[in-house]
Amino acid sequence: MATETELKLSLSPALVPALLGHPLVRNAEPLGDEQRLDNTYFDTPDLDLQRERVAVRLRAGGGPRLQTVKCAGEAVGGLSHRPEWEQPAPAAGGFDFSAIDLAPLRQRLEALQRNGALVPVFETHFTRRTWRCPVDGDGAILIMLDRGSIRAGDREEPICELELELERGRVADLFGLAQALALAVALRPESASKAERGYRLYLGEAPRPVRAQHPQLTAGLSHWQAFARVAAGCIEHLQANQQGAIADDDPEYIHQMRVALRRLRSALRLFRPALPPDQAVTLGPPPRQLARALAPAREWDVVMDEILAPIQADFPEDEALAQVMAAAAVERAVARGQARSALQAAQYGQLMLALGATLHHPAPPTPGQKGLRGFAARRVEKLRQRVLGKIKAAHTLDLPGLHGLRIALKRLRYTLEFFSSLGEQPPRTRKELLRLSRYQGELGRICDLFAAQRLLGGLLLADPRLTGPVIDLLTRHASRLKPDLYALPRRLDRLSRRLRRAAE
Repeated sequence: MATETELKLSLSPALVPALLGHPLVRNAEPLGDEQRLDNTYFDTPDLDLQRERVAVRLRAGGGPRLQTVKCAGEAVGGLSHRPEWEQPAPAAGGFDFSAIDLAPLRQRLEALQRNGALVPVFETHFTRRTWRCPVDGDGAILIMLDRGSIRAGDREEPICELELELERGRVADLFGLAQALALAVALRPESASKAERGYRLYLGEAPRPVRAQHPQLTAGLSHWQAFARVAAGCIEHLQANQQGAIADDDPEYIHQMRVALRRLRSALRLFRPALPPDQAVTLGPPPRQLARALAPAREWDVVMDEILAPIQADFPEDEALAQVMAAAAVERAVARGQARSALQAAQYGQLMLALGATLHHPAPPTPGQKGLRGFAARRVEKLRQRVLGKIKAAHTLDLPGLHGLRIALKRLRYTLEFFSSLGEQPPRTRKELLRLSRYQGELGRICDLFAAQRLLGGLLLADPRLTGPVIDLLTRHASRLKPDLYALPRRLDRLSRRLRRAAE
């Protein structure tokens, strides 16, 4: 059994000439001519192997037919480690699984073959150019450029990606080469393998926004190891929504990317003492800058879908309202275009590679480090106290105070989620998380009113004739929020009492 360690990067076909002209590629050792590779992936009619995260593939092209079996591995930020068995395919056809040294897997595949249960599911067809790039010491990395398509029945999806496979050396060498290439060519880490994309195509699954998952931590982890797991989950959450944010108008994709960035920034702040000093300083600003680039699109989505649309539903014949909606739609389209440009820019790929490199950085020494459970309890209590202080400031019901409280609630909620698997009282933690989420939503609706005033007020600069309709809209929406505004002081007092009880 071999372990394949590779970093997968997607790029625009228009950037291939720039990649080929990069000195690191131009001076690398070519390994033969360009090859055409035709691959067929096999599974049972019910896709049992997909559920078990096993891929079985036959490859033709570039020499004898090859049989490959891959198992589920670890994939974070485009970097994957997967167990792999590759050998020449039997000349008589079918498969030979005898070389697989994991007995349960070997027996499972042999039984499927005996029963005739392995059938073609989808194909990939692409050309590959390969180079060997030396790295420090006696290390070497294979650079593979793949261009072609994935096909499942009459469905087809393009392939244009760069794979950096570690032949000899350290994982840091992979990221070092990728980061050097990404300074000149917009490369974006891609976690989905060709097999994963092929199954989605075969099933005709429409992409859907992906929500955050709570990381699984254990008390024996170091602070650094806990950070790496938490941050890996944030990066996975971010990457799972990036393609949808680029290609789809569903506002939830950008919303989930912003949630992932907020969670990541909270993790960076939470575990700052566990980070290497140079990484702690350099990693903070880029996620904040990306969040700011996505913010206008999210703000206009909220204004359009959660403020203007409900009012229009109540007054469908209101022509003045329709004019405001049309003007706001133009602003939203511009903001979405800017967000997509940010996600396709070189800086985005550079950020993702920097984060991936940090997660695979050697763990810093931890002399005298106390247990993770105690660290978590101290951090949670500190954030509870911060929320309590913000509640006092928010009683004035001014925007800065409410916004500050909302941010503090989010940080406490994310921290509780990060450490939820360590808790000895999961039901109590779940109850507190639900409560924080509810209060965060109530504050969000109030803060959204202030954001709407700012955004819609900007429309008046372009067209003063909208002044009357905009004021009317904001008045109508504010009237809907009156119950929330009147009840807020009482609810904040209740939240304060509950937070104090949770700390006991």
